[in-house]
Amino acid sequence: MNEKMPIEHYRSLGSLEDHYWWHQTRYQIVWRLLTPAHAFLFSEWDRTLRHYRRYSRAGVSRLLDGAGFRVLETSHFFSFALPMAVARRYVGAYDGSAACEFPAVPALLNRALLQAGRIEGALLRRVRVPFGTSLYVVAQCREDR
Repeated sequence: MNEKMPIEHYRSLGSLEDHYWWHQTRYQIVWRLLTPAHAFLFSEWDRTLRHYRRYSRAGVSRLLDGAGFRVLETSHFFSFALPMAVARRYVGAYDGSAACEFPAVPALLNRALLQAGRIEGALLRRVRVPFGTSLYVVAQCREDR
């Protein structure tokens, strides 16, 4: 198993403490995690990317707490992409392609999406975003571990 894989790439998590990367990470001061959100969005795209799950804010917090981390903050991210992800999941058709490329969009729309991501990134420093396609988590190893 690749010790540097994100948690959504593990077929079974079992105890987080069983994973090599956990032992490396637990001694760092702060751990930042960006992982897919909302189980209802799980799709062929996730399977192609070798994801085994998507997380809720409460679920990832429980997982980290059980592994000895104190969650300092959680927020959704890419809120502006959620309507597009829902539409793709329930209305769009999967083309069977092995590639997981985002569809080409006009340059103006691409610039607008990039700017939306920058703005949302800046907002994360001040507020918690209530919905989005990903979860942003900051956690710290509890001293009692």
